[in-house]
Amino acid sequence: MAGTTFFVLSKKQFKDLLWYLLDKNCCVAIGVNDSGSIQYLDDTKIDKVANAPTNLMAVKNSAFANDEPVGKLHKQDGYVWHSFPNTVGEGHIMIKSYDLANSPTGCVKVDVSYGPYFVVGVGENERFLDPPAALEAFYRALVRREAKLCTRIKDAVGNSVYVDNRVIEDWPDSTQLLKEKGLRVLSDYMSEILTSYRIST
Repeated sequence: MAGTTFFVLSKKQFKDLLWYLLDKNCCVAIGVNDSGSIQYLDDTKIDKVANAPTNLMAVKNSAFANDEPVGKLHKQDGYVWHSFPNTVGEGHIMIKSYDLANSPTGCVKVDVSYGPYFVVGVGENERFLDPPAALEAFYRALVRREAKLCTRIKDAVGNSVYVDNRVIEDWPDSTQLLKEKGLRVLSDYMSEILTSYRIST
């Protein structure tokens, strides 16, 4: 089984989500150094992450995984980015964020997900694991926490999207746009650095 939940959060709520992960003693991988070592979220990086044009994070907690995140740094044509394989390791929750800097509220699209299986070991020792029950429980608790402050809508293609009530107050047209055009419409409001990127979901 796998899970994905889409949110449109205010900057304040996104920061609160990051603080929540730290308060729960999560290991949150936020990047990869040139040496290949993993960069982790801490209280000094909250503002930087919350205001970044985009983020890809791998979240682990000792309740469901004790291994280190696996990440890779990519460089091509002057661009630098990192990746965390979706299914490698004992288990992790992926969080992707996209800064909607050109929206009336400067909000953030946040995707929270986990894969259908995980892989540990290599070669003859490789094993496929179902998502740990504790990971699924943590995912559900995280989603419920954020959803309590949101309004759930169905977008144009049937995705459930949770929109922060503070975003709706400041940007009343946001829900109607999603209902009529789907999540892809949010690409129009992304930070200038992401204008060539289109949300695929």
